[in-house]
Order: sequence, then C-alpha cells, then structure tokens
Amino acid sequence: MTRSDGPVPTMTALGIASRQDGVGVMPERLPLPEDVLTLSDDLRARLRALRHDQAVAPAERALVAHLTDRLGHPAAVFTSIDRLAARSA
Repeated sequence: MTRSDGPVPTMTALGIASRQDGVGVMPERLPLPEDVLTLSDDLRARLRALRHDQAVAPAERALVAHLTDRLGHPAAVFTSIDRLAARSA
C-alpha cells in the first residue's frame, strides 16, 4: 500500500469497505474483527468478554454510585430491573 492508496485497498480486501463508482464506501456498522480475521477461539472469547464489559460497565458504575453516594451504602436493597429502569429513564 502506498501513501496515495490510503487504507481503502486493504479494507476492501478484508471486506470492511467496498468501492462504488471508484470511491471507497464504508458500511454503516463496521464488522467485528472476528468476522473478517481468522482468530483463535480464545481471542474470540476475550473480545466478546471485552465488548460485554464495555456495554455493561456504564450501567454498573451508575448503579454503584447510586447505592453508595445517594443511599449511603445500604446493607440490603430490594428492587427490580423494571424499577431501576423506570428511575433511570
């Protein structure tokens, strides 16, 4: 790849991008690495775990902050997912 080519040829070869009328086109949502690369089962599992953690972590931090900062470290909490969802909307 030369500097004038940019990343489009490599991305096209990997199936990440395509060309339409000579212009590189990106999909609305990029594929996952394991969809375009050959990865070990261990690495696939680690990537899935990382994505799960990144998706869940903000809600987990918000819940912990609510329990500690607003409720003062309660010994027990009685609630439901529906009640939590209603309070966070």
